[in-house]
Amino acid sequence: MNKCIVLFVEGQTEVEFYNKIISYIREQLPNKKFDVKINCINVEGVGGFKKEALKKFKKEIKIKYKNHQFIIFCCLDSDVFEGSQQPPINLNKIQKDLKINGANKVFIIQAVHTIEDWFLIDIESILSFLKLKPTTNINGKNGLDKMKTIYKKANKTYIKGGNTKDFIEKLNINKIIQNEEVKEKLKPLFDELNCKFL
Repeated sequence: MNKCIVLFVEGQTEVEFYNKIISYIREQLPNKKFDVKINCINVEGVGGFKKEALKKFKKEIKIKYKNHQFIIFCCLDSDVFEGSQQPPINLNKIQKDLKINGANKVFIIQAVHTIEDWFLIDIESILSFLKLKPTTNINGKNGLDKMKTIYKKANKTYIKGGNTKDFIEKLNINKIIQNEEVKEKLKPLFDELNCKFL
């Protein structure tokens, strides 16, 4: 049976980032193409995983890709769950609802603490993109804070979830996905893409 991989992500920033990872993997394959269908869908914020993900899966994906095996990845930041007695969403329930409605497998990929922490693994490319010195001092309690600080130093504004295509284009994806923590988090995706080299 044909496979359809769906990545539900928090914002446009993540759409660009995951698409770049997928393009990078495709380039490494012998024939430069996947034998699976891949869709990266923005659910616009963490709350979107509760309603939008299921709705889009039932009303769009399942209709468009009949007779496929559905592998779903919910990709989000971990910061909203950290130290929270009442997380904004119930990830177990989301997984269960998607499976009840026809998903064969559902994985949760959480960037610790924010996706920006992953971007900062390649700080050299970010500073170069912003035309800042390699010695630029960076402060902040997490990746998002640090990104805002760096952008401010370059007289720009970093907007999470905004269109960050130009900046993500410059990232060294290989460097980021070879990071042990990132590699471990993304392993289920690499496995489903039959990506043996990572």
